[in-house]
Amino acid sequence: MRLFTTANTKTSKNEIHTLVLHLAPHKLAGIGNICPAATRGCIASCLNTAGRGKFEGVQTARIKRTLLYYQNRTIFLAQLAAEIHEAREKNGRIAVRLNGTSDIDYTGLKLNGQSLFEMFEDVTFYDYTKVYKRFLQPIPKNYHLTFSYSGETDYYKGKAGEIAKNVLSLGYPVAVVFRNQLPETFLGYPVVNGDETDERFLNGSVIVGLTAKGKAKHDTSGFVIEEPRETYERAAAGIAGAVVLIAFVPYVVLCHEDATDTQILGSIATAVTTLAAVLVVDTITGK
Repeated sequence: MRLFTTANTKTSKNEIHTLVLHLAPHKLAGIGNICPAATRGCIASCLNTAGRGKFEGVQTARIKRTLLYYQNRTIFLAQLAAEIHEAREKNGRIAVRLNGTSDIDYTGLKLNGQSLFEMFEDVTFYDYTKVYKRFLQPIPKNYHLTFSYSGETDYYKGKAGEIAKNVLSLGYPVAVVFRNQLPETFLGYPVVNGDETDERFLNGSVIVGLTAKGKAKHDTSGFVIEEPRETYERAAAGIAGAVVLIAFVPYVVLCHEDATDTQILGSIATAVTTLAAVLVVDTITGK
């Protein structure tokens, strides 16, 4: 059984030959938890079953790899090293994504006193992670991390935006899944299209925009972000309704022959207040 795969729709778009390691995510293998910071939305929307992952044989292989990781770490790391060496000899410059469907910190895992990053200093390693503390610890120079963002209120106690900005300030990208269309900016940083390539090691302080796929299309947890375009549409609809109200209410009052100046002014004030309330609500819900 080989551990790495190159048959990945996303990494196949990379210009550099890329190896990806797919394990059984979260607690799916029935032993341990290889996604320690996974959220409800992340677990429900996981791409583990996307593409070839829908086949039983693929799922069985991922579970076997995960069991090997837990039950014989030395053999697991030795085989990873052997396959990386083989790919490098065959292809020259390569990239390795150790966490295709997992979130394991490999920096502390050693084989004969060396980590994979130390054994292969000329290889580019990269991963996505939801574990914020990894950005605050020493990171090997040939290992590039991207922070995975979620808008779920229980994700880092609702401080995901603050944490994401901290990561961006350190020079690392932040991956965000959007509902349909990518905005130009998010959290005050430019958004690049992360669906065009998986070469995150080329990105610095940017938002890596990803469009919702598979199960994520139906996410309502906050993991998938509603892009500003939809917010603007809601706001426009609200404003249009308020404008009609502003025009209609005073008109009705004016048409009433017994209307006083005070009643007319009061109706206009009510309509303006309604418009202001609509704007505030749309701003909050579209945050």
